[in-house]
Amino acid sequence: EEVQEKWKRPNVIKFLEENKVELDLDDDDIQVIVKKKISGHNFLDLSQEKLEEYGLQPGPADTIAKLAKKIKGEGQ
Repeated sequence: EEVQEKWKRPNVIKFLEENKVELDLDDDDIQVIVKKKISGHNFLDLSQEKLEEYGLQPGPADTIAKLAKKIKGEGQ
């Protein structure tokens, strides 16, 4: 299952937690998403630049931004 636009914040966090090994994310990376209160709609609009502004390191920011772009592209 992939992130959906209608998802609430807990759904996004659960998705990232369940896929953190595959995405090579740490708990700290996911906590940035928690602290910024990112819902499904917000997640799909994330860019690498925005994620780095939020405090993510370039590697995880790139991974999440590419994932969001891929999912958004498949939904159109």
